[in-house]
Amino acid sequence: MAPTTFVNLTALPWQTWSEEKKTAARALAERVVDLKVPHVSHEHDTQDLEALADLTMSRLPAGAAVALVGGDWVLTAMLVERLRARGVRCVAPATRQGGTRRRGDAPHSRSEFVRFRDYPSGGATPAPVVPPSWVEHTVVVSDGTVRLKINARHHEAHADAFLLPFEQVVRFVAQNIIGTTGPIHRVISCAESIGLSGLIRIKPGDAAFWGRRPGRQTVSHLVVAPPQPTHELCLWGAWEADGVFRIDTIYPGGAAPREIHDPDLPTDQVDASIEFWSRHALCCSSRTT
Repeated sequence: MAPTTFVNLTALPWQTWSEEKKTAARALAERVVDLKVPHVSHEHDTQDLEALADLTMSRLPAGAAVALVGGDWVLTAMLVERLRARGVRCVAPATRQGGTRRRGDAPHSRSEFVRFRDYPSGGATPAPVVPPSWVEHTVVVSDGTVRLKINARHHEAHADAFLLPFEQVVRFVAQNIIGTTGPIHRVISCAESIGLSGLIRIKPGDAAFWGRRPGRQTVSHLVVAPPQPTHELCLWGAWEADGVFRIDTIYPGGAAPREIHDPDLPTDQVDASIEFWSRHALCCSSRTT
């Protein structure tokens, strides 16, 4: 039987916690484990966050008994709902102000951990959460047999972009991952057009411009053009303990850095983003502002 686990679903690794906070966590479970919280962009909508919550739950460590959940408010609500449906107790830290200290020229307020307190139940038993639906495939290739599963929600989001039957796409993936280990994030090149990509390299004379896509607050590099056939396939996934390869997301096209005007773009990636997005643009049907 797996030891009871206190799962840290916050951005702060548990090794950096105060001794009081570590002691309180160890009092609730036999071990403490960090589970990386997915990055949430201001451009993610509710459906995107549902998929991120499903992905996080698929990585929940064995023996999860208590979870410290924090971060984006909407994603936190989704995770708490899913965790409690699995019988995992969800907590948040209770803190008190511990005075102030100077950070540079400005005073900085310091908080001190006091205890963990439970998320409220709202006076009712949480409604059952439907777990992510996984579509499983077993593919025989020249070097052996590969078992795969794909998150149906991710597949549905990109299904219309594929030109090849999805069974053929799955076989292509199997041929390229057999013999690999660990998590995989790669762009795979296919001998034929595998789908349509809305990200294209612009050429002189293209109707490219900077504008806002519908429902977006930041400016993107856009081009009036239809999605273009691509031989590339972007794959995110990982091998699981039972020998099945889990496809977290898969779509036609290459990888791209964060956009130049994304407020979450790390400083050390700005130059690469400018270089990439000066040469590439996202397809749109008409000029927008």
